[in-house]
Amino acid sequence: MTAHAPSSWIPSVPLEPPPASILDADGSPQHGTFAGPLGRVSFDHLRTPPLYRHPWRIAHHKKWLYTLVVSRSFLIAVAVVDLGYIANAFITVVDRRTRSPVFDGSFLSLPRYVQVGDVCEEGCDVWFRSPLARIGITRPAGSSDYTLAADASHLSLRVTLSTKGSAIPLVVVSPVPDGALNVTEKRVLMPARGAMLLRGNHERLDDALAGIDYTNGLLARHTSWRWAFALGDAIDGRPLALNMVDGFNEGRECAVWLDGRLVPTEGAHFEFQRSHLLSPWRLSTTDGSLDLTFRPDAMHAEHKNLGIVRSRFAQPLGVFDGTIRLPGQPTATLRAVPGVVESQDVLW
Repeated sequence: MTAHAPSSWIPSVPLEPPPASILDADGSPQHGTFAGPLGRVSFDHLRTPPLYRHPWRIAHHKKWLYTLVVSRSFLIAVAVVDLGYIANAFITVVDRRTRSPVFDGSFLSLPRYVQVGDVCEEGCDVWFRSPLARIGITRPAGSSDYTLAADASHLSLRVTLSTKGSAIPLVVVSPVPDGALNVTEKRVLMPARGAMLLRGNHERLDDALAGIDYTNGLLARHTSWRWAFALGDAIDGRPLALNMVDGFNEGRECAVWLDGRLVPTEGAHFEFQRSHLLSPWRLSTTDGSLDLTFRPDAMHAEHKNLGIVRSRFAQPLGVFDGTIRLPGQPTATLRAVPGVVESQDVLW
């Protein structure tokens, strides 16, 4: 794995930049798949039926920022989630050398101790506080760098994620059945550097790669999906990343970044054993562009039943093998490309 990216990322399809506002002048959503950085997300003037206004919006507004950092030795996932009525966060670290988990923590807090703002580019300010963990992901106005800081128990993490020379972001504005609207941005192949203190051992995270998933939506009470996210290189050295989803955002966010091109694909299909999520997964697309096997090394899982709120969430971390075939490009062969898959089924 290398931490470089091409100097110019040009989509192979004519994706337009995201609109300045996700809503048009009359409050209707501007649905679509876009290439470029997302602006401020606001639902203030969204046209919805009277039922979908206060307090419905308070109960259905969900926001999160997920960060994946890949170094030669570690795979690190950090998430901050604002559910409106409760705050959630988790940190998972896998040692890629031993293919084993070395840290896994999940944390809950009160709503006033979390913030996932309406901006994920310059001005990004995301944080979580609890007695057991403190997490922050920030990018000041005028800066090209994100800073990730996380402290929990015997873990201290500091990483800088640079947007300079990184891939063009993917943005999706999608309708939500039984909800209203969801907005997401995926940033990938960001050069990253930093350090981690784990159980007294100091670990360098130089020459790393990072990606983020920012999601801000008015979602359905029952929401489920399967998701995959990966960062690395094909065996011929071409930088690549992928973001695949099934059951969410109408599949609009399925895409591959390969050797300087952002290529949307058709819908993704996940095959896995629900009773044994650490068995291999199969990932393919309806257009035949992806044929991948995912081999889990570890898993972060959360199963909650709080009565009216229930969730089954599992995120295995591991590596992808297989092939990606995109129009006009040589076949990309993946061998142990690091990433995650996810199965989520929640009543929130």
